[in-house]
Amino acid sequence: PGRSPLAGPALVVGVGVTVAMWIAWFLLHMPGVRTDPSVATPILGGVLLLGLLLGVSRTGRGRPAWQIGLLAGLVCGALNLLLLGMQIVEQPESTEQMSDAANKLRPNAALVIAGFLFASTLAGAIAGAVGGSLRSRRPGTDAQGWLGRFGIVSALSMLPLLAVGGAVTGTEAGMSVPDSVTSYGAVSFLFPLSLMGEDRIFLEHSHRLLGSLVGLVTLIWAIYATFVDRRVMIKALTWGVWLLVVVQGVFGIIRVGEDLRVVGAVHGVFAQIVFVFAVGVAAAQTKAYLEAPSLLEDETRKAARRARKLAIVTLFAVLIQLVFGALYRHLGAEKGIHALYSHIGWSFVVFALIIVNGILCMKGSRESRPGATLRRVGVLQHGLVAWQFLLGWAALGMAPPSKADRPIPSAEELASAPPINAVEAIMTTTHQASGALVFGAVMLAVVWSRRLSRPSDGA
Repeated sequence: PGRSPLAGPALVVGVGVTVAMWIAWFLLHMPGVRTDPSVATPILGGVLLLGLLLGVSRTGRGRPAWQIGLLAGLVCGALNLLLLGMQIVEQPESTEQMSDAANKLRPNAALVIAGFLFASTLAGAIAGAVGGSLRSRRPGTDAQGWLGRFGIVSALSMLPLLAVGGAVTGTEAGMSVPDSVTSYGAVSFLFPLSLMGEDRIFLEHSHRLLGSLVGLVTLIWAIYATFVDRRVMIKALTWGVWLLVVVQGVFGIIRVGEDLRVVGAVHGVFAQIVFVFAVGVAAAQTKAYLEAPSLLEDETRKAARRARKLAIVTLFAVLIQLVFGALYRHLGAEKGIHALYSHIGWSFVVFALIIVNGILCMKGSRESRPGATLRRVGVLQHGLVAWQFLLGWAALGMAPPSKADRPIPSAEELASAPPINAVEAIMTTTHQASGALVFGAVMLAVVWSRRLSRPSDGA
């Protein structure tokens, strides 16, 4: 009793560093980069050590830093087994050889796994010991505070998945892996690295791997919330996030198994809905959210009341905008041209709503923490919607509606498929991912305006 939590900071640091390593791994191996292992491995090791060191240094007083680092390193190593699996299986030279090579581990696989976990744990202990000397003297937070931070990390872990999913659509890579549950017969995390050299296979399979990671992270989040959060509703909502992630995975399976573009559009929009739902739950778990009523004053309460209804209207307006965009991206210029024109026209409505909603949020008091939070949400909305609006026109210029529809090549057609237009793919993917951030910012406006206009002890 009275001891500071160990699981909370270890999970936040461990999962946060894992997500950073996965982003680094993707960037180092993405089409056009293909970094040599002799370069990529030290970089990833550096991300691991630096991430653990910085993470532990931010934990404040409490448990010994080396303990937090050790457990965080173990968490990171365990989650990274999903990536290691690609290297501990037999490495065929072509997909035709997968009928015999699928899921076959190399003879030294068990030794490699054990060594990898030991190295990750040792790196965590060392980084923790060093990071502990850099820790500030501020008090550490309690278990609820760490749950709120873990919720933020869990929600942010969905962003790479959304971005890579957008890249899969933008590069016509959705059907590059023929089977919907496995990958050329292999369990997802045992797909050989040697076959990831084909650009579209790399993107599609990376999307599947990231989906597995998000599924695990949100499951850990739900279990953690069950033991820490005292509010039954918030516990249920956290499990709801995990359930929605599972449903989203089922949509993905149906999309590949049936090759239905409409299902692909649903899959894309639902991913955004899952993300903003996670953002809302994570916000409701933070210490700032729980402590807001005791710090609230009239000016901020009035601002929140004015912003609340408009924030809800704006949230649905953004959702409609995302539906138009997804229909155009998945149906193409021939069938989805009306969706594109609706997307363009509706963007002006969404832009105006977010600007007004941001102004209302920015009327919160500068003198209180709740007011400052509401103001930051308003500023965030303004910055993101301006960026997104400019990106939209740039993306339209890169992929005008007059451009002929490009077919989605099947696995058998990859060898003859046209090369990926990298600049166009980056632009459209960035626009799609930024749309998710705008959606999330509006959800924060909904959550905080509701909390601050109806202050109570409940959620």
